[in-house]
Amino acid sequence: MHYVGNYSNWINPEWKETALRLTGKQLHEISKQDIVSNAMADSKKIMGNGHTERWLNAYSSEFFDMDINPPWTTGNVFWWIVKMMPGEFLPMHSDPHVGERTDINRYWVPLTDYEDGHVFLYKDTLMKDYKSGDVFAYKDANDLHGACNIGFTPRIALQLTEYFVDDGRL
Repeated sequence: MHYVGNYSNWINPEWKETALRLTGKQLHEISKQDIVSNAMADSKKIMGNGHTERWLNAYSSEFFDMDINPPWTTGNVFWWIVKMMPGEFLPMHSDPHVGERTDINRYWVPLTDYEDGHVFLYKDTLMKDYKSGDVFAYKDANDLHGACNIGFTPRIALQLTEYFVDDGRL
């Protein structure tokens, strides 16, 4: 994972405000064709069902009457916003919605500044001290990553997949 730059001036405050105001799709409601595919099914096999049914809230274009077109990308972009309330988490997983594609770039863009307890872990790297609008890129969607919120305030991030061949797989 590498730092691309800070694009806080590009961030629309409405994205964060909408995520705070509305309940998005809770992850267990999302189908295999939606945002995260079956990553949670795999995690539940490992974790069991007893811990929680509430992983996070996800927001896609159905919640926003706009396209999100990042200025640092040149390909087609598939995006969603993730809100984690205190106590919610997403176990380590890879993102199967991209399969074995190699013509992609993945981006993680926090919409909230880092606070103690706001956790994003990529492979063996704990992301911290980030600012809203920082852009971090990673190429391989099969790399393990996970997140949790053991803090006191909502943790909100924009997830982006940039792909260069529109073959209908995303």
